[in-house]
Amino acid sequence: MKKLILILLAASFVLWALPSSAQADDAGYNKVKADTEALFHMQGDFVDLKIAIDKLVDPTIDEQALHKQFNDFLSPLISMMQAATTDHERLKVLRHFLYDSGQWNQYRILRYDFSDPFAKVGSHRFLAYTLNERLGNCVTMPSLMMLLGKKIGLKLTLSILPKHTFIKFTDEQNRTWNIEATSGGGYTRDSHYREQFQFSEKAVESGAYMSALTDEQTTALMAQFIPEWFMQHNKPEEAISAYSVILKHFPNDALAWIGRGSSFAMVLRRDFYRKFKSLDEMSPELQQAALQLSELNKHDFDRAEALGWTEQDDLKSAIQATAQKQ
Repeated sequence: MKKLILILLAASFVLWALPSSAQADDAGYNKVKADTEALFHMQGDFVDLKIAIDKLVDPTIDEQALHKQFNDFLSPLISMMQAATTDHERLKVLRHFLYDSGQWNQYRILRYDFSDPFAKVGSHRFLAYTLNERLGNCVTMPSLMMLLGKKIGLKLTLSILPKHTFIKFTDEQNRTWNIEATSGGGYTRDSHYREQFQFSEKAVESGAYMSALTDEQTTALMAQFIPEWFMQHNKPEEAISAYSVILKHFPNDALAWIGRGSSFAMVLRRDFYRKFKSLDEMSPELQQAALQLSELNKHDFDRAEALGWTEQDDLKSAIQATAQKQ
């Protein structure tokens, strides 16, 4: 998927550059942009945010019912916290609640979904799915653990690696720890991640990998479900719109650069490569649009690579992480 993938420099430029068939739903493009931007200005907590994201993807979701489902799931955990006085004790109870079988979780622990380790099935990303099935992966398991942890007063945020998400936990003494939600919520050394995943020191220094995300960056990471869903449903223009907002709020997110680039690749394949054998078959106008999209593609992959991302590291990390879960 190398540099057949592009990204936009500005939303208005992209709409101008795309062929007329892609401009038909400007209203849809602008609505996605406005809806995604609104996520960064929401009142409420990260549970409200996650439910709002799921609702944008699937408008049929009953927000009130989902809030109730989450609160019912949370209620036993709140009761179990009475004896915990320190942050590490609270974290221990949270791990017990999620990963040990008992009456508090109806004897159904949170398990790793080996059939979908990288959350490629869009429906597996919904909060309701994780609560109902008690199945998760490297996206949904840390997200759920973070949502619950915040509800009991823990300072948890997300952190990114190639093909993986984990938790950064800061205790009352301002010490930060890595928490691996896909493996019982245990403490995990930096060295473990460096051995298990392939990434450069440049990616760490740029903030693309291993850093504790701010609330704004965490919102951006969680919101990537929206463009990824559009990509899965062959709506690259909407994906481009959402990724543009996400990158505005988290410009060091290499994965979002790659995602937006991939969306442009989809437009190129659909509107050019599948219709024409060469540039000579296109009108001058279409030639210009195709070449501009190709330049945008190169630009976006260059941006991701400047942050330390490499396609080879993604592949190696995916293979190694999957092997270690078997």
